[in-house]
Parts: sequence; structure tokens; C-alpha cells
Amino acid sequence: MSDDVLVAVRALVNDLVEVVADDAPLDLDSLTLVQIAEELEARFEFVVRAADLTPANFDSVAAMAAYVRAR
Repeated sequence: MSDDVLVAVRALVNDLVEVVADDAPLDLDSLTLVQIAEELEARFEFVVRAADLTPANFDSVAAMAAYVRAR
């Protein structure tokens, strides 16, 4: 399951920004961050709280996948 989450998150993010490596920091502007959060909500059927929109959760594809797994 966890590999499936990583693959899905990578594909989702790669549709909006170039992903160099899963653990590479992403330079996201606020609009892109919101778009990714909305896509995660739709794909994984949960609500991303405003308090969760932090670098720890959204700095990289790996961080986003870990966040999704924890939800």
C-alpha cells in the first residue's frame, strides 16, 4: 500500500511541478500548494487542514506521501 501511495502522490505532484526525486525539496508557490492539497483530498478522500499545510508535510513528494499515510 505505501508504495502505491508514493506512486500516486508522485504522479499527482508531477502533473503540476517537475519532480526530480521523491526526497528533493519542492519550490511550491501558494497556488500550487493549494492545488496539490485539493488533489490529495480528492484522490485520498480526506480533508487537508490549514494547520497541516507546512513544509514538514509538503516539502517533497516523500513528505506528502508520509502525510497521506498518516491520515
